[in-house]
Amino acid sequence: MDACAEAKDFAKFLTEHGGSPFVASEGVRQMLLKAGFEELKEADSWNLSRGGKYFFVRNGAAVHAFVIGGQFNPDTDAFAIAGAHTDSPSLRMKPPRSEKITYGMLEILCETYGGGIWQTWFDRDLGFAGKIVYTDPKTKAVLAKSVLVRRPLFIIPTIAPHMDRSKYEKGFTVARETELRALCCDTGDVSTDSVNPIAIAPSGCPKYHPFILKLAAEAAGIDPSQIVSADLRLCDAAPASVVGFNGDYVCGQGIDNLNSTYCCTQAIIRASSDAESVKKSHTIMLINLFDHEETGSLSAQGARSNVVQDTMERILMGIYNKDKVTRNCREDMFRISRRSLILSADNSHALHPNFSGFHVSEDPVVLNGGPVIKHHVGTSYASDAEGTALVLLIGKEHGIPIQEFVINQNTSCGSTIGPMTAANTGIRTVDIGCAQLAMHSLRETVGAKDISRMSNLIASFFTDYEKYSIAP
Repeated sequence: MDACAEAKDFAKFLTEHGGSPFVASEGVRQMLLKAGFEELKEADSWNLSRGGKYFFVRNGAAVHAFVIGGQFNPDTDAFAIAGAHTDSPSLRMKPPRSEKITYGMLEILCETYGGGIWQTWFDRDLGFAGKIVYTDPKTKAVLAKSVLVRRPLFIIPTIAPHMDRSKYEKGFTVARETELRALCCDTGDVSTDSVNPIAIAPSGCPKYHPFILKLAAEAAGIDPSQIVSADLRLCDAAPASVVGFNGDYVCGQGIDNLNSTYCCTQAIIRASSDAESVKKSHTIMLINLFDHEETGSLSAQGARSNVVQDTMERILMGIYNKDKVTRNCREDMFRISRRSLILSADNSHALHPNFSGFHVSEDPVVLNGGPVIKHHVGTSYASDAEGTALVLLIGKEHGIPIQEFVINQNTSCGSTIGPMTAANTGIRTVDIGCAQLAMHSLRETVGAKDISRMSNLIASFFTDYEKYSIAP
C-alpha cells in the first residue's frame, strides 16, 4: 500500500474504530479475521501449529496476535515482538449516574480518563463510544459488545470571556468536576419503561439516559432492556481527515496511540501474508496491543500485567502440545527471552513550529521525517545502543528514514509501555513511534507519509529479525 493510500486507510480506521479501546480492539479483531488469523480463547487449551496465525482479545480492550514461523526452534530462535496501546485520553460518562438536569437542561456528567487537553473538548460536536454489557435472555450469559455512535449528540460549551475574563487572561483552566458536563437536550419526561431495572440508580433515574441506551442497543443489535451496565465515553463526532495542500497530515482523535495500534496490526498481517515465507521463518512474530497506558498500565490488560510472558509461554506450550513433545517450558522461556527483542511503538513529539523552544535544536524530530527512536537517560524510554543499532540497520536496508528523539532537559518527559514490558519480561526493548503534534488533544496530527513507513519498519523487523544477532 503506498503512503497516500495508507494514510487514507488509517484515517478510515480512526473514524470507524476510534473513540474507545473497546471499539479499537474490535476493529483490530476484524482486520485479523479478514487476514486469516484464527481467534483463540484464553480459557481454552491451545494446540498450535508452526506456520499458524492466531490472536486473542482480553477483556474486550487489548489484542494479542502472533504468527509461528514454520522452522521455529526453541533452542536457537526468538520472538520478534511489537507493542502499542489502544486507549487515549477521554471523557467517560460517569457511573453510577451519568446525567443531571440543570435549569431545565439535561447534561451528561463526565470523568476524565488520562491526561487530556480538556479545553480542546469544548465547543465541538461529540458522539459516544465504548461497550455495553448485557444478558442473553435464553442462556442468562453476561456478554459485552463495543458500540460507536459517531453523530452530534453532545456539546460542552465554553463560558464567554465577557462573563469570566480571568479564565482567558490567566490561561484556560478547567474545573473537571463541574465544567466538563456535556449538554444534550432540553428536558422532558424521561420514560424508563425500556430500561432494565438493574440499570436504574437508587434515586429512580436511569444510570444512562434511555435515549443513549436506545442508540447503543441499536448499534449492538440488541434490545435496550437487555443492557445491564456500560462503559461509554464521549468522542469526536467528526471523522478523521487527511489534510494539507498535498494530503500532508492525518488529523483525528486518538492518533496517540491508535497510530501504533494500526501500524502493528498492518505489520503482522503483511509479514505473514506469504504462506511460503512463514513456513521458512524461524521467528515467532507477536504484537501486544494493551489498554490503560494513559492511566499507568496497572490492570489485567495493561502493560504492567504478566500478559506478554504468559502469552509467550502459552505459545511454546501450544506448540509442544501439537508436536506431542515434553520440554522444560520455563527454561526455554528464559533462554528465548534473551534472544528476543521488543519494539514498543508509541508516538513521539514532533517539533512544533510555533513552540520550537521546547525542542532540542540539533536534529529536531519533524512530521513526515520517518519513524522515531526515543531515548531517555532516566529510562522513561527503554531504548539502548544495541537495540537502536538494529532499528537503524533495518531502516537503512529498506530505505526507511529514521529519526531519533531526546528531550530538551528544561522540559518534562512522559513515559510509555516500553520500560514496563522490558522490566516485566527482561527482554531488550526499543521505544519507537511516529512524530506527532497536539498529543492528548481531542484532535491530534501526524505526518501522512510516516504511517506507511512505520508499518513497513515493523513488518521488516518481523521478517528480518532472524538475520541479525545481538549480544545478550
